[in-house]
Amino acid sequence: MIYQYILDFIDNGLIRKGKVLDLGCGHGQAAILLSSLEFNVEAVDKNDPAIPLVKGIQFTKTDIRDFKIKANHYDFIHARNVLHFLHKDEIKQMVARMYRGLKKGGVMYFNVSGDKDGWVEKSKAVVTFLSEKELVDYIEYEFKMPPYNKVTRLGYGNTTSGVNKYTHTITYTVIK
Repeated sequence: MIYQYILDFIDNGLIRKGKVLDLGCGHGQAAILLSSLEFNVEAVDKNDPAIPLVKGIQFTKTDIRDFKIKANHYDFIHARNVLHFLHKDEIKQMVARMYRGLKKGGVMYFNVSGDKDGWVEKSKAVVTFLSEKELVDYIEYEFKMPPYNKVTRLGYGNTTSGVNKYTHTITYTVIK
């Protein structure tokens, strides 16, 4: 299951029941999963997903840069496969906004495309590829602590057009 990490977070007591923000929700699979587990979910995407029809999910159609993240409001903020569409300074601003949006003890989960990614020279969709050092240094400077968990995934993966390409993804979990 693609969102096994969310279930693991819940099983390990890392995420408590409460308010969730799913930034760049796409088709809404994470939002639907969390809603089915009785979380109060807000989902944001600039495109129309199927989730406005799902009970228990409040959907806002807007670019994540324009969404006002309420301070100290969320128990879990999820931003999977969305931040790499932003420019480097926007990623850092968004991560800081996400962190401010967490309640004490809240968790944020996000990933970025790493600078070793095979698409780094050719991608028109991904705007920013970051080095691990750059983002870890930023997180430790901004939040005065290391990320709770950092996972680097290197390997080959298929794109939606079926192209098998080398990928480099850096995933972070941060607890406030």
